[in-house]
Amino acid sequence: MFVFKLQSVLDARKAKEDQLLGEYRELARALEAEKDRLAAMEREKERMLNRLRAKHPEPQPAQELEMEVTYLKVWNAKMDTQGALVARLREEVEGKRRALMEVMKDRKILENLKERHFEEYKQLRASLERLAADETAVLRHGRKEP
Repeated sequence: MFVFKLQSVLDARKAKEDQLLGEYRELARALEAEKDRLAAMEREKERMLNRLRAKHPEPQPAQELEMEVTYLKVWNAKMDTQGALVARLREEVEGKRRALMEVMKDRKILENLKERHFEEYKQLRASLERLAADETAVLRHGRKEP
């Protein structure tokens, strides 16, 4: 029976790969959610600007305009914060992707080694079976000639 001596290492690498894959997917979902939130913020900013432009031909109290401009500045600051969060998450996702690729490469190396060892095992087994068959044939032939 074939036993791969490094099976425990291979199993550990597979478990690590599964863990990293889960973390990668979670980070990727978080990134998409934050990108969607940033896009919604951009759409809201555009709506605010359109509303402000629509009011432009009419005379507006200075206090109201100042309040809307201040709100836009605060909104821009929120968008900058959200953009920084998206950038940070993007870097984390990329780092996790690189780590995942490295672990996948290590696992693949071990799987190739296992396959090579299995092929050697099959060849050795076939060779031993041929030797046993040859030996049996020689012994049978020896018994027939008294």
